[in-house]
Amino acid sequence: MWDDKCLQILVSEQKPQQIASLLESCLNQDPHHLPTIKRLVDFYVLINDEANLKRLLQFLATEARSQGLLEDAKTALKQLTSLDPKNRSYLIQLQDLDRYQL
Repeated sequence: MWDDKCLQILVSEQKPQQIASLLESCLNQDPHHLPTIKRLVDFYVLINDEANLKRLLQFLATEARSQGLLEDAKTALKQLTSLDPKNRSYLIQLQDLDRYQL
């Protein structure tokens, strides 16, 4: 998952707040940059931060859909459905994407 040695070192040294701050500031510079959003999603999975993970997955789904990257949007919504199976809005959005692709 991680190909960045610097981030691996920070995680191993228990410095998740520094990583989160760095990645969030990168995202603030370009909020439409999907690779940064995906990196943040991976990071929040790694540190088990479910609240931020949901927030970023929702943002990823919305941003990917607006960029026409429907597979990325579907992947994010599937992850959200797994994290929060009682939230039917994710399933409805996923079904909407499937209908849209037909």
